[in-house]
Amino acid sequence: MRDEFIRHADDISGWCTVLNIALLMIGAIAVGAMHAWAGDLAVKMFGITREEAKVTFFRTFQQYRTIVIAFNLVPFVALNLMGEG
Repeated sequence: MRDEFIRHADDISGWCTVLNIALLMIGAIAVGAMHAWAGDLAVKMFGITREEAKVTFFRTFQQYRTIVIAFNLVPFVALNLMGEG
């Protein structure tokens, strides 16, 4: 029962990791390709400077990456190690 739970949790955690990393990469590519448009949109919507928009985009991606690693990748690795033991 425990091994079956770990196997299913490992599968779910693995797919969550893959999907979140793909979303992170797509978002980074999209913002990188459309940084001028995204910066102008942020300036109009929030009344900030273009430089503040760049910093905010970078900070957001850094925080999202940290969350993906902490809540998806680390549990995936831990479950894999538990399943082998």
